[in-house]
Amino acid sequence: MSRRRAVRRATGRQPGIRNHRLWGGGFGAALEPDIDTFLSSFAFDRRLLAADVAANRAWVGALVESGVLSPAGGKRIDRALAAIAGETPPPPGGPGAPEDIHTWVEARLADRVGPALAGTLRTGRSRNDLVATDLRIWCRAAIDGLRGRLLAVIGGFVDLAGRCGDLAVPGYTHFRRGQPVLLAHLLLAHAERLRRDLGRLDAARGALDVCPLGSGAVAGTTLRVDRHRLARRLGFRLPAVNSLDAVADRDFVADALYAGALLMVHLSQIAEDLIVATAEEFGWLGLGDAAATGSSLMPQKKNPDALELMRGKAGRVLGRLAGFLATLKGLPAAYNRDLQEDKEALFDVVDTAGASLAALAATLRHLQPVASRGLSDDDTGGMLATDLADLLVERGLPFARAHAVAGRAADLARRRGVPLHRLPPATLRRLSRRIDTRLMRSLGLRQAIDRRATVGGTAPARVDAARRDLAAWTKAARTGAPGGAAPARRRPEAPDS
Repeated sequence: MSRRRAVRRATGRQPGIRNHRLWGGGFGAALEPDIDTFLSSFAFDRRLLAADVAANRAWVGALVESGVLSPAGGKRIDRALAAIAGETPPPPGGPGAPEDIHTWVEARLADRVGPALAGTLRTGRSRNDLVATDLRIWCRAAIDGLRGRLLAVIGGFVDLAGRCGDLAVPGYTHFRRGQPVLLAHLLLAHAERLRRDLGRLDAARGALDVCPLGSGAVAGTTLRVDRHRLARRLGFRLPAVNSLDAVADRDFVADALYAGALLMVHLSQIAEDLIVATAEEFGWLGLGDAAATGSSLMPQKKNPDALELMRGKAGRVLGRLAGFLATLKGLPAAYNRDLQEDKEALFDVVDTAGASLAALAATLRHLQPVASRGLSDDDTGGMLATDLADLLVERGLPFARAHAVAGRAADLARRRGVPLHRLPPATLRRLSRRIDTRLMRSLGLRQAIDRRATVGGTAPARVDAARRDLAAWTKAARTGAPGGAAPARRRPEAPDS
């Protein structure tokens, strides 16, 4: 039997085509089915269809400009590719499933324009530079999508903070009561974390703004392709400057994974605080029924399952980042098949972060402050001890001594079961002669909050100014150009006082 007939019998196709593979002309045996399945990425990279078509259409233009394709042939391929972009790839795992989305697109192109014309598409190009370009295109759009959802959550915190007014709650350190703060101040603290996350997403997007297409497999292309024009056609700022690095670079994936991982860490921390704030023991915020779930056994339960799941999903996202970095660490220069591991990690992190942001934005709409659960003067316990020390400093006592006096006063109040400011002035005067009735009149919940009037403090005027500033910043970030960096923060209008 001839070698040609042997290949035909083994593969069911002519030599060199082999189930629409992009390789195989020099092979004389079919790929082992288990290896074929193991190598396939179609189950997950099929979502790169739009990006793959965009890169292919740009390459068609480059081939026409370089004289490889006639204008008429280029138009035929371009129209066919545009139509393929609207198709739905078949489900993975079926008989005759393609190796990857790139193979499927070329096979569909051959069906539409014929194998001869479709076969010109790969001239001067490798799957290596194509997949690197596709993933950058996809990642760019994914970051833009996350950016929009992140801004929606920041806006949700701004709105909720506005509804909280001057509601005061304990500010905790070490999960022990420290000093009173406005609940709005706590909510805006979470918004500040998310504002930094937006900056990381913008930085990741900027880092991927180079185009690998035209780099070939490793050494560049012999075609006279204007790679600057090619990059601009795909919306990139510049072409990649080193062909070997271009096909291997997945730093942009690591950047996106890091930005997504830290975002999920922050969402987990936010979820924890909102779970605590809506628990019966605290109750500063009420969780509406539309954002809660019930118990199959206990009829009274209203559970914050969305927040709990958000907290739980953060662990998997962190694992994705660690796993991908471990994949990268042992790779030699240029493309290696290990890099196929980039997509599932990236897709999972983007999907998880996007779904978590959407769930959080919805939850924030169904949270309401509970004024009756806020702090009053008689709820402050020893939380005004720092204010007592500060007042003693104003009367000339060194802070170290004032700290000791306030500590003894707080201990005395704790043993008597009364808030610090309810101790008789005469009792406190035995601790320091600088304490009198006038000083004690300055020791109260509202005074303690109002005195924190420097930039970043919890005084109502400061918190309201910060909320308005964040609202304006969010509006500017939403209306900016897609993918543009977030606007710079304004300097505080009023000086520290």
